[in-house]
Parts: sequence; structure tokens; C-alpha cells
Amino acid sequence: MKFPAALKVLTFCSAMIGVLAGCTALNPLPTAARAGDTVTFAVGSPDNMTTANTTAVYYPDAGGSVPLTIKSILRLYPDQNSPSVANASNSYWQITDTSGHQPWVSLAVIDLPTSGLPVGTGHVQFTTTASYPTIADTVNNIPIALEILPGTGSPHPLEYNIGLGATTTGLLRNIEPSHNVTVHPVFDPNATWPTYGAVEITLEFTADGAPPSSFQLLPEDISPYTGSQRMVMQKVSGDTLTVSYVSPTGQLKYYEPRFEVIPLPARALSVAAPGTMPTAPPTVLSVRHFDINGAEVAGPGPADYSVEMN
Repeated sequence: MKFPAALKVLTFCSAMIGVLAGCTALNPLPTAARAGDTVTFAVGSPDNMTTANTTAVYYPDAGGSVPLTIKSILRLYPDQNSPSVANASNSYWQITDTSGHQPWVSLAVIDLPTSGLPVGTGHVQFTTTASYPTIADTVNNIPIALEILPGTGSPHPLEYNIGLGATTTGLLRNIEPSHNVTVHPVFDPNATWPTYGAVEITLEFTADGAPPSSFQLLPEDISPYTGSQRMVMQKVSGDTLTVSYVSPTGQLKYYEPRFEVIPLPARALSVAAPGTMPTAPPTVLSVRHFDINGAEVAGPGPADYSVEMN
């Protein structure tokens, strides 16, 4: 496919993840823009950052402030075959060490307003309630420099060639995280839990009586870092969903059983009709841990797990 300039920016941001190690970039892409143009900001590796819990304001150096509307917040991951993933000593993996989640960098996309932005230098300030890795400053503390150029631009249409002379307009919402139920152990950087041969988590969906009739289970994969080589299995029985992680190496970290339950629409290829979310989050009924020999051992219990509806 032939990618337009804006999508090349997204591709370049994805390549930056290994350099940024999930940190907030001090400059957007591009570093200068006209009123009305589309600008992207790398804002670190927070948990559950959305347009609903995040705001942005432009502060001209000449004074005043201009509220900005965040168009989209995306998660960007490097290629699994890239040096960032394969090299476990790379600072990229510090994200996992300090957050318990798979490394990513979040990208905020903003269409600048067409009026009210004075020409000259200034900075953008984000405010979010999203949770950041324990060693990372939140984006709340970091001014991101942006210069406003003369003239008026327009939001990028993200138009691209799909072959045979046909073109279409890209929709960023199609690559945003879907509505989901996220389940994971609460991360504690000082925890001393051992590694495991298997972990079994059972959820109860009491509000709707059963898990979604059609859903995708999306396990987060940090096995290149842990060496667990884990396999993931699922079983639905009435209103319960059991998710089992099995490691032939016995290297499952206590925080590795992290997954999303994504309701699917009646037609899986339909983007306009998302699946039906539960009316309330499920309850973690039980969590069982086993060593590599199959003996049940101690580990984080149901009270140590977080269940979030996003």
C-alpha cells in the first residue's frame, strides 16, 4: 500500500518505541504545525489511557491557553522480531519491570483548532488519570514544546491507496483498543512471588448471567521477556470463564496472567456494531497457582486482582 504522510508519522512513532522505552517524548511529530493541522504526541506507557480520562491544553509562550480536542489515543508496539523485543537487556523491558504490562508507547493524535492559536512557540500540557510505570513521570508533569506556524491547515484525511486505483480514508478508531474487560494482578515492584508452572483464573459474570456469547480472549504476551513460553487456554461453563496459563519452563511471573475479554459483534467483520459489554465487571472467583511439578502453591489471590471495564 502507499501510505500518506500522516501514516508515515505513525510508522515512525512505532519505530521510536525502542528508543523512548515508553517515555513521554519532549517534542511532538511534527514539532511545528499550522492551526488546523494533525499533530501526534508520544505520551509514555500508561495503563488504560483514553480520550475520556485525558485532556490537553496548548499554552502559548506569549500567554493564555487554548483547550485541545484529542482525536484518538493509540497503543504502538514494536515488531516482535525487532531488537527491542529480542534484546532482554534493552531499556525497553524496563516498562515490564516497573508496570507488569507488555511494553507499548501510547500515541495521542490531535487535530489543532483552526482558530485561537497565536503564531509562535508554546507547549502542550496533558492531564490524565491513567496509571504510569513506577519509575516513569506521568505526562502530567511534562510540557511538550510545539510551535504554531503562520497559515491555516486542515486535519489529515489519512487517505491511502488500497490497490487497483482505489483509495479510501483511514479511521483511527479502527486501530484504537476496543471496549473490553481487562483482568490482571495488581503490580507490586517489591513482590517476591516465585515463578510458576501454571496459573488458573476463574471469573464469574453475574450481571448478565454469562460471559459474552461471542468474545475474543486476548492474553498479553510478555513471554519474550520472562522466558515462560506460556500457553493459554479458556473454558466457559454457564456464567463462569476459566483462563489457564501453562509454562513448560516453570517461568510464569505472578503478573503474567493479564488478559482482555473483548465482546465480538454478531458479524466479526463489522466495525460499526461492537459487541455487547457486560453491565458490570465480572468477579474473580478464584486464582490457583502451581509449580512446574503440578503441586499447588501460594500466589496472589482474587483480592490481588484488578478487573476493569474499558
